[in-house]
Amino acid sequence: MLGNIIFAVFGAVVGAVIAAFVVPTYISPQLEPTPTPLAQDEAMQMPAESEQGMNMREMTDELSQLEGGEFDLAFLELMIEHHQDAIDMSELVGERSENVELQDLATDIQETQAAEITQMQEWQAAWATQSAELAE
Repeated sequence: MLGNIIFAVFGAVVGAVIAAFVVPTYISPQLEPTPTPLAQDEAMQMPAESEQGMNMREMTDELSQLEGGEFDLAFLELMIEHHQDAIDMSELVGERSENVELQDLATDIQETQAAEITQMQEWQAAWATQSAELAE
């Protein structure tokens, strides 16, 4: 009986020592954010601008200067561009990633954003026609 108590106390002390001194050396490096390959390679940076030459901040700044119908049509134009960029990026997942969850996400992005582009293009056509009729 006394042997069991001593063994239990010894186990508790060893467990506490391991928890206090050994485990943190293994856990603490894992708590730090792991840099992505892009962040690790300073020479390789994501372009701040889209192919059309305007980054998101510039797009937002441009929109903030507009109102009404001009705003609506410019917003649609820029969102279509933004959605197409997302589709283009997500297509790379199928070519380069083996992660099933990421592939599923990329497929969802392609499907939903393509549908949204179609909707926005329909609105563009309808609203541009309305704007032209009002201008006459």
